Amino acid sequence: MAEKKRRIRMPLYFKEFQCIGGGCEDNCCIGWDVEIDKKTYQKYQKVKDKELSPLFRNSIYENSDSYDPNVDYAVVELTKNNRCPFLNESHLCKIQAKLGHDYLSNVCAAYPRYANEIDGVAEYSVNVSCPEAARLVLTNRQGLAFSSEEYNTSSKIITNFVVNTAEHGGNSMVKYFVELRNFTISLLQNRKYLLWERILMLGHFYKELQQSTCGSDVAPVQKLIKSFSQKIEKDDWRAEMSSIPADNTSQLRLMKEITDKLNTVTEIDSQKYICLTEEFSKGLGISAKSNPEAEGKAYKGAYEQYYEPFMKSHEYLIENYLVNYVFGGLFPAAESTKPFEAYMMLVIRYALIKYYLIGISGFRKGLAEGDCIQFIQAFSKAIEHHHTYLEGMAAYMNRRKYYSMPIIKLLLKN
Repeated sequence: MAEKKRRIRMPLYFKEFQCIGGGCEDNCCIGWDVEIDKKTYQKYQKVKDKELSPLFRNSIYENSDSYDPNVDYAVVELTKNNRCPFLNESHLCKIQAKLGHDYLSNVCAAYPRYANEIDGVAEYSVNVSCPEAARLVLTNRQGLAFSSEEYNTSSKIITNFVVNTAEHGGNSMVKYFVELRNFTISLLQNRKYLLWERILMLGHFYKELQQSTCGSDVAPVQKLIKSFSQKIEKDDWRAEMSSIPADNTSQLRLMKEITDKLNTVTEIDSQKYICLTEEFSKGLGISAKSNPEAEGKAYKGAYEQYYEPFMKSHEYLIENYLVNYVFGGLFPAAESTKPFEAYMMLVIRYALIKYYLIGISGFRKGLAEGDCIQFIQAFSKAIEHHHTYLEGMAAYMNRRKYYSMPIIKLLLKN
C-alpha cells in the first residue's frame, strides 16, 4: 500500500485504532453494500485463483450509479443473507487472506477510517459504526483531544469532503468554518455545564448566527463567537436554563410522533438496532394497548431511577460521540447551508440517543458503559449510514415547524 508523509490533523485516538478482525462482535461485511474502486476492480480481473477468480467474475458488477471511480466503480453482490461472498466461515476476508491487504478495495481497506481536507490539510478520524472504533472514541473520560503532525498517510483512505475557506467568501458557513467548528467543540467540551445545557447554548448561538448572516454581510460571525464566548464564561445563561420546565411526558410524546412517522422496523434493516428499539418499548411498557399517561410515567421513572444517575458521571460518552461527529462530519458546513438547520442535525442525534437509552435503561434496570457503546454503535451503523433516515426526520420536523427554541428546550431538558 502506497504511503507518504503528510501533515495530518486528527484526534489523538486515531493512531491507536486497529481492526480486531474475527474477534469483532459485529461485521462491516454483513448488511452493507461493499464498494470496489476502479483500480482494485481491474486488479481482480487479472487474478488467477481457483476459488477467488469465479467469485470476482460472478459476484462483482460495474456500478451504473457510481459517483466516484475511486470509491464505488463496482459493487459486490451480497448473498441472500446479506453477507459479502468473500467472507469465510470465521467472518474473515478471503481476499485479504489469499492475496494480502493491498488487494482490498479503498473502502474495505480504509473503514472505519475516513478523511477530509480543510485548506490543504488532511483530517483523519474514525466512524463509531465500528464497535472497536466506538470503544476507542467514546470511552475517553478526559474528552477528545486533537493534534496536527506529520503522519504516514495511506492512498487507500478516501477523502470525503474538501473545504477551501478562501474560495467561499460569500458563504459564512464555509468562510468561517474553522472558527465555527472550533467554537462548537470547545462548548461541547465545557464541563462547567451539563451536556444538554451546552447544546442549548449552541442553539441560541446558531439561531442568532443564521439571523445575522442572512444577507451578504458575514462580518458578524467572529464578533458573535467572541460575544457568546464571553456570555458562557460569565454564566449569563444560567438563569434561563434553570427556569426551563422539564416535561418528560410531552418529550416522550413528541419523540414518539417523530420516530413513529419514520417507522424503524420498515426503514431500518439492522436486526441489532431493531432489537434495541424493542428493548426501549418494553422498558417503558409501550404497546398498542398502553396509554400515554402510563408511558410518560414509565419514561420519567426510567430517567430518574436509571438514566440520570448513570449519566451524572458518564456524560463523556455522548459528549465524545458529538465531538467526533462535529470534527469528522465537518459540522456545521456539511449537512446544510443554513446554520440553524445544521445545528438541528446535532440536536436530532442527541435527542434520539438519549430517548432510546432512557427506555433501554428501564428494560435493563440500569445502564453501564457497555450499554451506551452498544447502542451508539448500532445507531451509527443503522441510522447515520442510512441514505435518508436522518434527512427525513429533519424534513418532517421542519414541516411541522419544530425548528424552534421552545421545541429544542422540550427535547433537551428532562
